[in-house]
Amino acid sequence: MTSLTHEEGFGFISALDGREFFFRRESMASGDQWKQLKIGTEVRFAEHDGEKGPFASAVTIV
Repeated sequence: MTSLTHEEGFGFISALDGREFFFRRESMASGDQWKQLKIGTEVRFAEHDGEKGPFASAVTIV
């Protein structure tokens, strides 16, 4: 987790290869985990390429 805006419900995840993935609160596999997220939290996620760039879904805290 490299960037997180709890109030607005989105953030960015940096993959091991350096790519950045956008994600929204709704992308969390479990809504309860949203409040536990902070910068540096390790997560797993599904990678997708969207019209506006890479994004993550099924985000789960490791």
